[in-house]
Amino acid sequence: MPSGVITTDHATDCSTTIVKPTSFLLLTALLLGSAPALPGETTPPPTLPAPPPLPPQLTRDAVTRSPTSNVFRVAFRVLDGPSVSFANLGDLPPSAVGAPTGIMDRFYADGRVLRDARRDAEGNPIPDDGFTNTWRYSQSSQITDEGNIAFNGFQVSSMGAATETDAKTSMGWEIVYERRFGSFGDRTFWGLLVGAGMADINARSMETIVARLTRTTDVYSLGGATPPAPPYTAPSSAIVDGEVVDTTVLLGNQPISRTTTESETEVVGDWQLKGAYYTFRFGPTLRVHLANRFALQASVGGSASYYGTEFRVRERVAAQANVPAGQFVDDSEKSAWMTSFFAEATAEYWITRGTGIFVGALYTGGGDYSQSVGPRTARLNQGSTVALQGGLVFHF
Repeated sequence: MPSGVITTDHATDCSTTIVKPTSFLLLTALLLGSAPALPGETTPPPTLPAPPPLPPQLTRDAVTRSPTSNVFRVAFRVLDGPSVSFANLGDLPPSAVGAPTGIMDRFYADGRVLRDARRDAEGNPIPDDGFTNTWRYSQSSQITDEGNIAFNGFQVSSMGAATETDAKTSMGWEIVYERRFGSFGDRTFWGLLVGAGMADINARSMETIVARLTRTTDVYSLGGATPPAPPYTAPSSAIVDGEVVDTTVLLGNQPISRTTTESETEVVGDWQLKGAYYTFRFGPTLRVHLANRFALQASVGGSASYYGTEFRVRERVAAQANVPAGQFVDDSEKSAWMTSFFAEATAEYWITRGTGIFVGALYTGGGDYSQSVGPRTARLNQGSTVALQGGLVFHF
């Protein structure tokens, strides 16, 4: 007979109702559950079953120990400027005064004496008579007591003067991709990285250097003619009574004397190396997760940098009596590849499972990069460049 059914036994004379134990317990529970609570009593809430554990990828410990294999970083950095040395400075090109004898074109700081350009009626050069009709002088101080004209040429030599400066602190940026390939336990991962970045270069030095001034003075004869008023350029002409009249004063076509003197002078210089370089680096990387959201990363490897620079030179002789303010102005451009090595360390804080921030330092070693303008050189020493960096890091 099914449990919990109430039956009547007619085997005896009196009727007896028998309730089995299972039915009694069920009936008692129903009665107690439906009974109203007494005043002052509270009914406790039902106890819910414990939730199942979350999968590992959703726990807080998984914030940094992400199972993804790709890491991408965007870095902004501040670099200390490399040292730059400028050498062979202050040598201004000499005047093209030529030899002291012979017929030739001669150029001076205060004039020039060129070959004779006179022609006969048939257009042929006239025979040499020791004079030229093509010359120029600048100021009355060139007229000697004898009534001749003196021309001055100058050469400035600093005998290898040099100066050194540090490039300005510069800003740069870099993007880095890392690929994870393995791990040591559940907190240490290793992989390879490749990065590309850019930074600028700006090194400038402005100084006054001591130099040696060599003056060459050539004296030319006017053949007894009265010196024309300066500044004067021959050949010359004038209009007289409506006619063009040749007023050229002839000058000897060779110096009648030459003297050379030396003295000390100053050269005011402005030298600048300016440009940028692009760096590409590759190497192994190691990342260790110290805590829930903190990690350390380190890497070493090789790098290659492409440099593009301009070397600017501005030099002039300091003002001096009877010395024209000679100057030298020139620029040169250069581009070249250089190889090097790097070492990097960063500290990371992961805001979410896929995004974090980092700070760190990057050390780059390497050789020298040089550029020249004539004999002048600019040498950039990239042997100890340290960059402080920070930025964003992503797992994906």
